[in-house]
Amino acid sequence: MRAEEPAGTAGAEAVLDMRGVGVALGQGRRRRTVLHDVTLRIEPGRTMGLIGSSGSGKTTAGRIALGLLRPDTGTVTVSGMPYSRFRREHAGKVQAVLQSPQWSFNPRRRLGDSITEPLGVVARTPHGPGRIDREARRELCLTMLRQVGLDPAHAGRYPHELSGGQRQRAAIARALITGPEFVVFDEAVSALDVAVQQKVLRLIRQLQETHGFGALFISHDLAATRIASDRIAVMLAGEIVEEGSPADVLDNPGHPYTRRLLETL
Repeated sequence: MRAEEPAGTAGAEAVLDMRGVGVALGQGRRRRTVLHDVTLRIEPGRTMGLIGSSGSGKTTAGRIALGLLRPDTGTVTVSGMPYSRFRREHAGKVQAVLQSPQWSFNPRRRLGDSITEPLGVVARTPHGPGRIDREARRELCLTMLRQVGLDPAHAGRYPHELSGGQRQRAAIARALITGPEFVVFDEAVSALDVAVQQKVLRLIRQLQETHGFGALFISHDLAATRIASDRIAVMLAGEIVEEGSPADVLDNPGHPYTRRLLETL
């Protein structure tokens, strides 16, 4: 496995540091290990792409990264803190953008209300800004809509009035409105057509430059992962079998499984 440090990030504090993580799911005889000794390190402003076929463990790794699943072995820290403490004290600093943007929105609520909803959670944390008044929420919403390339007037619309690409941009705005340090993009562009995918991927990179968040980009789409990522890790049967720059992994793969993935394109 290639594991050299990318240039310019050696010594930087990781926004996500998973070390030796193992997870088993199920009960009794059906219990099986789905992650084996997984180690991932993601620095601020950098994206780690995680690729592999269905059942390889990508989604489980994403759930661990979001704090939705506790590992059986190993450690997970966010910005140097144990995950349990970080989630309690810094709600909203870890966010997700999922494959189906409609999951982020209540169809009966206007888009602006859904985008600003996470601010209520952040306001109640020990290090939060306190109560955010309605006008401040509105201004934050309009700012985020502009940043993701949507007309601020979309705040007054309902989710079904937007195209798939517009809904995904709105989902990104909802994730970023809390100023997260780390974002998981789980198959975030796979439901979009190729032309829209390209635009959304460029948008994600631009927003990362602006906001400086670290990201885990989970996908089965190797072309999208190449665009989105600074480094790529390849997962097979719950293990990281190869890691390196996009050029190393996708143009000169060292593991037979990676070569087989490339052959399926």
